[in-house]
Amino acid sequence: MRHYMIFAKRLAAVAILAATIVSGRAIAPTCIFDLDYRFMPEELAGPLGAPWVNAVFEDYEGRVRLFVVNTAPHPTNTLERLWFNLNPVLDPAELVFTFVGSSTGTDDWLISVGRDNFRADGDGLFDIMFVRVGDNPFAPGSWFIYDIEGIWCLDATDFCFLSAPPPPGTPGPYHGPFPAVAMFPCFQYVSVPEPGALGVAGLGMCILLGRRFLRRGQD
Repeated sequence: MRHYMIFAKRLAAVAILAATIVSGRAIAPTCIFDLDYRFMPEELAGPLGAPWVNAVFEDYEGRVRLFVVNTAPHPTNTLERLWFNLNPVLDPAELVFTFVGSSTGTDDWLISVGRDNFRADGDGLFDIMFVRVGDNPFAPGSWFIYDIEGIWCLDATDFCFLSAPPPPGTPGPYHGPFPAVAMFPCFQYVSVPEPGALGVAGLGMCILLGRRFLRRGQD
């Protein structure tokens, strides 16, 4: 409980600082996902309140930088998988992901790419999938950063696209399309409630964490 309270206070402080920072400067093109809508299991479907995940794609020095933070409310809500989409005129096989940093200091994610190649339960087909492979769970407060390049003129808005529908006759319910999906323990699937949903606090939180990491690495 003490650990959770400390984490909650830190998140609140970061959100306040982030809002101040964002309001005072121009922001590069971004694609911001606040994942706070649970669609599986169906009996628990509906808004979750505060986002369980903040994911931000931001244009950064000629490439795209991805920030992800687990903002779930309980210590047991460990993030296990993530799915994203890419502009359908681009080939996801050409994407190059470079690990920048994380809260653990290690690269603990397996990244797979393929056009409409990955199905998150019941919501359609995605182009990019992150799978947690490290020994340490990606618990609330954990974060990671990757740089993405490999495609000429790639920018953050190329990740603001919806999943493709599964082929006709595919068994199981279909809840999509969604721009991004996350999976938590016990096969809880959380999505963005509507395409293009923005969260200034989420953006600021991710950027602040990323900047802090980079400054620490340069000291």
